[in-house]
Amino acid sequence: MANKNGYSLKILTNNQPTIIVENGNCFQTSILKGSKYSLELSNTNSLPVDAYLKIDGKKMGSYRTVSYTHLTLPTKRIV
Repeated sequence: MANKNGYSLKILTNNQPTIIVENGNCFQTSILKGSKYSLELSNTNSLPVDAYLKIDGKKMGSYRTVSYTHLTLPTKRIV
């Protein structure tokens, strides 16, 4: 799990947590092709937070977590 300024990110691959590395304002991890993954975003701040998902540099989605909420994104597969 990665935490920054009241915001947390958990990435599961094949139902196991990944190691997440902070790189500036970004969090990064490595996932093998063919693996299933899901994301869990949490915001414990009084303001909304935006998260942007990229895989191999390709924009895959953007997500807003409002104050004091938890968001679980459905399982996808890396192709």
